[in-house]
Amino acid sequence: MTGLYILNEQREPVLTDDVVLWGKWMEKEKNRRVGETFMQNDKVHISTVFLGLDHGFMQGGEPVVFETMVFGGAYNQHQERCNTWGEAAAMHERVCEMVREEEEGAL
Repeated sequence: MTGLYILNEQREPVLTDDVVLWGKWMEKEKNRRVGETFMQNDKVHISTVFLGLDHGFMQGGEPVVFETMVFGGAYNQHQERCNTWGEAAAMHERVCEMVREEEEGAL
């Protein structure tokens, strides 16, 4: 198993063994970003994306192919991962709220 995934039209991860297909899809596909938020006058960037690689391959189960990451601020390099587009959208909002609460507490 390669652990390479692309998204179908319903934004569901689909396993592929075709490395060339995967590479072309990853290069051309512009809709891999689930969410992107800038806070604190653009000093904090929160990004949620489809990774295309199963980062949970050692654990088994559903592929872990979405990631939210924080760049800058008190939560710099904070990272969370999940399995589905819907979970990723909720994860993005949750992390944004976490950063927002930190920002409000610092005021």
